[in-house]
Amino acid sequence: MSRQIAVIGLGLIGGSIAMGLKEFEDFKRVGVDVSQPTLRYALEQGIVDQVCEDPREALAQADLVFLCMHPRGIQEFLSEHRDHFRPGSLVTDVCGVKGAIVDAARTLPSSVSFLGGHPMAGTEFSGIQHALPNMFQGAHYILTPDEGTQPEHLALMERVARHLGCADVVRTTPEHHDAIIAYTSQLMHVVAVAVCDGIEAACGVRPQIKWTNDLVLNGKKLCGILTELGLESESNDLDYLITGIGINVNHTPEDFDAEVQPIATSLAQELGHPVRRAQLAVEIIRALDRMYAQFPQNKQDYLERYRADCLTVGKQVQLITPAAREEAFAVAIDDDFRLVVEYPDGRRAALSAGEVSVRGMYGYV
Repeated sequence: MSRQIAVIGLGLIGGSIAMGLKEFEDFKRVGVDVSQPTLRYALEQGIVDQVCEDPREALAQADLVFLCMHPRGIQEFLSEHRDHFRPGSLVTDVCGVKGAIVDAARTLPSSVSFLGGHPMAGTEFSGIQHALPNMFQGAHYILTPDEGTQPEHLALMERVARHLGCADVVRTTPEHHDAIIAYTSQLMHVVAVAVCDGIEAACGVRPQIKWTNDLVLNGKKLCGILTELGLESESNDLDYLITGIGINVNHTPEDFDAEVQPIATSLAQELGHPVRRAQLAVEIIRALDRMYAQFPQNKQDYLERYRADCLTVGKQVQLITPAAREEAFAVAIDDDFRLVVEYPDGRRAALSAGEVSVRGMYGYV
């Protein structure tokens, strides 16, 4: 009799987990999501072997459960379904925040094990349509076991990581994980300000920043910024951090796919003439050098400049997660570069990079 993996939340990461675990040992993949179109797409495309609308039904049969939602969604899910997990099952997550999730998992009964996880991969896109079977190829897979973690569960997750194509499995504590992620997240925001400096020096126009890492000019996306980190194999300390900066320099409207033409632009389009890429690269490198020479001591200065450049604050926004779309008002950027939002019922939350995708109520910004 085959075992079952339940993937709760079939977005970009959940869908990629399910695709990557095709033919993993004797496991059958069961997808759970609140969206009927998502479930239908997952089944039609073979992303999962079976779909289930009721989480309770899937949890009752699952030997391994992946929680692929944003942190608040996972916390609420664990609280609501604590008694629905199959005794003896292993529950894991894929969040970039570990401390809060591990604390929420303490509500689970003793017969259910939790092992925090974070496969270090992703793209700038969201949604199951952008899921990839090789999403985690060559990535680090971080696990946060504790003294209660069963050896067989740790071994299972290590086999999962190998099947997904991960380069290695890094074991660390939730606290150490969150400290590293906070550092890299803050650096990504600071890089965004430095890139704005470079573009302004080279071209005479200054983009705005759409939280968290998109640069916008005249209401359209000009640039995206992503980071990838590596950890020391022995100490699990930060080994390297690579920043990818993609700028639309001399693109014409025809260079963009039809679906992104309404929301994308280039420097050449906005300025009305071609831009010298070498000069632009020189100015951006200079701005990055100035920034990095004093980081993190200059964090407060760049925080204030980020707040000044950020166009998201003060607007009604859509918060998009694998589980739902929610409306909220963007109140502020806090001291850790998190976006503070207020929901219609008056609740406030500070969102970290990677938890949600943020869109304007009536368009990209």
